[in-house]
Amino acid sequence: MKKLNLLLLFFLIGSLRIHAEWRWSDYWDEVGQFGTYIYAWFYPSSVSGENKLEFRGSGDFYANRLQGGDSHRWDWTYYDGTAYIMDVRASCNIIEFKDTINGGIIRVPPTAFKDWRELNEVILTESVLTVDYRAFMNCGNLTEFTFYGTRIGQDAFKGCVSLETFTLEPKHGHVTIQEGAFSWFGPKKFIIYGNDVPALHPKAFYEARHDITLCVPREMLESYKNHSEWGKFWRIESVEHQMTLEEYKLNPNPTSGIAYGGVKWSLVDGVLRLGGAKEISMNQIPVELYSATEYQIPVELDSITDLIIEEGVERIADKGGEVLFDNLHTIRLPESLKSLNRYSFGVCNKLKKLKLRSSISFDNVFIWRTPALKEIWVTHRPSFMKNVAYIFYHQNASTTLYVKDANDIYYYQSTPPWNKFSTIVPLENRGECGEFVDWEIGEENTLILEGRDRTYDYEDAQSVPWHSQKDIIRNMTVGDPSYPDRTITYLGKNVIGNCPNLKKITLIFETPPAVTSETFQNIDFNKVVLEVPYTSLEAYRNAPGWKDFGNITFSTSGQCGDDAFW
Repeated sequence: MKKLNLLLLFFLIGSLRIHAEWRWSDYWDEVGQFGTYIYAWFYPSSVSGENKLEFRGSGDFYANRLQGGDSHRWDWTYYDGTAYIMDVRASCNIIEFKDTINGGIIRVPPTAFKDWRELNEVILTESVLTVDYRAFMNCGNLTEFTFYGTRIGQDAFKGCVSLETFTLEPKHGHVTIQEGAFSWFGPKKFIIYGNDVPALHPKAFYEARHDITLCVPREMLESYKNHSEWGKFWRIESVEHQMTLEEYKLNPNPTSGIAYGGVKWSLVDGVLRLGGAKEISMNQIPVELYSATEYQIPVELDSITDLIIEEGVERIADKGGEVLFDNLHTIRLPESLKSLNRYSFGVCNKLKKLKLRSSISFDNVFIWRTPALKEIWVTHRPSFMKNVAYIFYHQNASTTLYVKDANDIYYYQSTPPWNKFSTIVPLENRGECGEFVDWEIGEENTLILEGRDRTYDYEDAQSVPWHSQKDIIRNMTVGDPSYPDRTITYLGKNVIGNCPNLKKITLIFETPPAVTSETFQNIDFNKVVLEVPYTSLEAYRNAPGWKDFGNITFSTSGQCGDDAFW
């Protein structure tokens, strides 16, 4: 009886082992040895559906012993020798390398797991130095990968269409990434640790997705941004994420931060500044603040009156059309900008002026419904235009197009879609005299300063931008009656004066702008009339600089809205 019980016990143990662990053998080698010290085990699971292939050992694989091409078949045998044939490529979900006391496996050989389309997880040890030629090519379900070695071979991850995150954490020195390694899709996020910039082949990311986010240590940001190859990524951000959504909730009114893609932002007094990355998307501004995600910029849309895209930004991404900028007055784009795309900006109901400062590639309608847009400034001819008929599809018919000079007028008058503008004139009588302040010489030879905040300081009369036309200026108006809430708070050195025929200065602001002792140069305070709002007569008569005028009066008529006058 005892003998029978022992036999039964041995049978049960053997059965458990047979069904728990399967030994790999390929078409030629029933033993399952893939290197001098490398063996493999397969763990199928009928319950979870996660079939795991595990490699244990050290050193390198035998030449051509581990290949995943269509020319090979994979057979699996029980330990008792009973053959069990299985198509591993169609069932294996997880591959794991494990070290031994003698060391670890040093390489994933060429084409090892090529076309293993069910594979979604790979776990490598730090001993693996190389992922070789086409090792994981066309592994369409692979989502994450971490590598600690020094070489990623040609086409190693080509066609990995579901790859979300690739983490490179070098443990053995300088890393080389070869041609086509991440071609055709590539990861959505590529994370690199360490203070050494890997060598990157110019075509390593050939035909990869354009929205890859490169995450690197904060102290290495500039090194990657200035690199000849890594610097081509649109989004380069710090791997140390600056603020989570929970942190935003603890600080509900932040004024600056770093958002998804490494975009640096700040919002002060209605001015939203975006920079720090080559690509920026307006979708990073939430439609409603309470619905913001950790990837977005936690600001109220209604609080934005001016948008400045900083130098260094090269592309405004598409699909920003859901964003409703109800109070946005100006958009200032950088000279570095190269591309505006379909619906780069949302609805801008109050946008008055748009300045295009560089040679830009346009694709479809880039700005969506701007009924108040009066001016578009274009200082360079476009580099490329696609879907031409739609670029200005929803623009106000009365918008004036201002071009660099008279030589450009014929080009724009004869080139779609620019020829839809009925008024095309040179920029010779207008320009900028502050970050948010513009000047123009309008009707009746009136110099008009409009905008908000401060003008620039000018060291002498010759550096003032309207100096060449100083003799024709008869009047000067500071402020735009259409937007009385946009206040110029400071008039810099040499801004007022040096106009020998100036007769009257009109200000629409109730609070006198600050001035310096050099603001009013060569001006006759007894001849020039100062006209201010009636309610502010006393304020101007007592304000430094303004009180020197001998004749301060008030307006008897004016504009109090887009189409309203008094």
